[in-house]
Amino acid sequence: MDTCAKAEKEFYRNFICAWLEQDKDRYLSAILPADSYEDKGVYTFSPYRELPVQVQNTGASGRDRRMNPTKTAYMVCYQDISGSSYQWSGQALTRELGQKIVDAGTTVERRGFISCCI
Repeated sequence: MDTCAKAEKEFYRNFICAWLEQDKDRYLSAILPADSYEDKGVYTFSPYRELPVQVQNTGASGRDRRMNPTKTAYMVCYQDISGSSYQWSGQALTRELGQKIVDAGTTVERRGFISCCI
């Protein structure tokens, strides 16, 4: 495995660790080291729907955060166009922008990794 691929895997692992910081003790043991993942190449994904999801309201503080602990965010769901079961999702700022992304059908490319040591 080349140095660039290892660095990219380590970047994503660190990103996930930061994202799960609140529940680190619960989830960190489930994250495998970067060497445990096999590069599966680049996949092309096409958007197929937008969904509203509830996320933690990190933009508020004090009383406002206590009164409104969650807010609605909009996710755009993508599926691999090659017919595999791989999926990916990205966040949209508003429902309308998410729907425009789906209607436009613009594809995105993402590199795929799979755990080889479960």
